[in-house]
Amino acid sequence: MPTSGAQEWNSEAKIYAWNGEWNKWKAGELEGIREVPSDLPSPAMKVDLQVNQIEVIRQNSFSHLQMLEVLWLQHNKIHTIESGAWTGLVSLEELSLEDNKIAVLQPGMWSGLNNCTLLRLNNNKIHTIYDATFQEGLNSLKILLLHDNEIEEIQEDTFLGLTQCKELQLYSNKIHSIHNGALEHLDFIHVQQQVWKPRRLFFCT
Repeated sequence: MPTSGAQEWNSEAKIYAWNGEWNKWKAGELEGIREVPSDLPSPAMKVDLQVNQIEVIRQNSFSHLQMLEVLWLQHNKIHTIESGAWTGLVSLEELSLEDNKIAVLQPGMWSGLNNCTLLRLNNNKIHTIYDATFQEGLNSLKILLLHDNEIEEIQEDTFLGLTQCKELQLYSNKIHSIHNGALEHLDFIHVQQQVWKPRRLFFCT
């Protein structure tokens, strides 16, 4: 367990938090927790594990948290998400994974997140998104944040399955190619410094 950071369980609000100190985290001086705690309270509706040293989200890490609606994992060192990592999260609506070290997105990665409406993946190291990555487990997703990564190409089937998505942010990547039809089913997309809508393209002001 960590030698720094603070653990707190608010039983009335059903919020669990274990956070490190931001300044120490940015400076690389924070030890923090390195694994998702195995004893997260099952009644929790929000779990806040931001600003730590977690590297891997392991299978069944949250399988007992059927009531969980919000999960914050931003500002860690996550590079690997195991198959089945989100099993049991039947009520989750918001998942924050920004500012980690995720580099590749692949099919099966989001299985179990059928009720998730907001997924934050900005400020990672993402350079590759395999076709149909989002087809399984994110059929309720409305907002997907992928800005500030290293994405270079959007294939035709990159966002296949995101039938409910209303906002996709892709600015501050290295995008040089978007295949025909890749974004046609989406309502509102930020690409680089431009905003793209079906049949309309204009610069942000």
